Amino acid sequence: MNRNNARKNKDFVKADKIRDELEDKGVLIEDKDDKTHWKFK
Repeated sequence: MNRNNARKNKDFVKADKIRDELEDKGVLIEDKDDKTHWKFK
């Protein structure tokens, strides 16, 4: 399951876990206007 699917299914625990795993790898996730923006550290 990808993060957007988890958010769509309101599985916010899974979505947050995926976000945290990405952040540990240097990817910052920003959700805005029903879209996900990726930024790199």
